[in-house]
Amino acid sequence: ETDATTGEAARGHVLVIGFGPTGQTVARTLMTRGDHVHVIDLNPRLIDVAKRSGYEAHLGDAEDPDVLEHAAVARALALAVTTPDPDSARRMIEQIRVMAPCARVFVRSRYHRQSRMLEQAGAHVVVDEEEQIGQALAKAFAAELDRLRPGASAPGQAGDATTRAP
Repeated sequence: ETDATTGEAARGHVLVIGFGPTGQTVARTLMTRGDHVHVIDLNPRLIDVAKRSGYEAHLGDAEDPDVLEHAAVARALALAVTTPDPDSARRMIEQIRVMAPCARVFVRSRYHRQSRMLEQAGAHVVVDEEEQIGQALAKAFAAELDRLRPGASAPGQAGDATTRAP
């Protein structure tokens, strides 16, 4: 089934809420996969960037049901809520779940302590930034420690990659 006004599949576009650095990364990744991406943001400058980048862009507050309706949220396959404000994200998720109960909702959680609240609001997947950063930092740290051991450089000279002969 196809929407006569947009020509897109009745249920199939994806919606990225927030077009800051996180939202832009998500949108770019989805577009590269071939997904039809809609974007919602409050910032007119970011909406202009989104339009120039080929996204269907909607200016407005995604907490507002009219803005979500204009972005065809009821026909969205999935949504990514990338806004950093957890209370705003919670309100968006609650509204989305009313308007698009079948859509999958992914959300960013800046702090671990807010993840449960976002799950309870109806998010299917919560990406915990503290957990993700902790994993990335641990991986980089472990790799550097492996490089520094044994004899790669003296303590206090982590930047010196010179090795010493035994």
